[in-house]
Amino acid sequence: MLVLLVMPFTSVNAQNYITEGFESSTFPPSSWTLTTSSGSGSDDGGPTGWAHQTSYGASFPGIPAHSGSGMAWYNSWDIYSGSYSDLITPAMNFSSYTGGSNQVSFWYYNYSGSDYMNVIVNTTASSSGSSATTLATINLSTSSSGWHQYTYTIPSSYSSSSTVYVSVQAQAHYGYDENIDDVAVDHIPPCSGIPGVALIP
Repeated sequence: MLVLLVMPFTSVNAQNYITEGFESSTFPPSSWTLTTSSGSGSDDGGPTGWAHQTSYGASFPGIPAHSGSGMAWYNSWDIYSGSYSDLITPAMNFSSYTGGSNQVSFWYYNYSGSDYMNVIVNTTASSSGSSATTLATINLSTSSSGWHQYTYTIPSSYSSSSTVYVSVQAQAHYGYDENIDDVAVDHIPPCSGIPGVALIP
């Protein structure tokens, strides 16, 4: 009896555009952009946009960073309801790779409350405009408490763009604070090679 054995395609390692763990107290990180909505304010006089935070620091509730000792923090417990802040990546050149797909991933601390976060891709350093696409809206109450990883594929319509940005937009509605860590944007190449076929007697 002969057995037909088909070997699978081989995969290629991902190519990384950005990795950011927010370890430095310099915020936003180099080449990142931070914006806040008009009229943003805070009941406690604290920051009104995304800010650097350390494990068990001022964030409410106090939490550890996902890795290392730093994370990005939005003080939505005290920031005026209806305010928002965008933390925007540096520009990325998606046209440098062909085929495959691009994806963004990060860790987000879920707790509870009415706050939420939008993940937006754009060809300008903004969360709005005709070229902006909302990849996802994440509600704090949708999963159990703790760090959870979220990964989203960026539409292929951006694959030929030489300037692409991803914005993490925190929305304040007097819920618990919002925290993210370990952001990465990667190009995932297509599988390569020709399937191998072997006959085993």
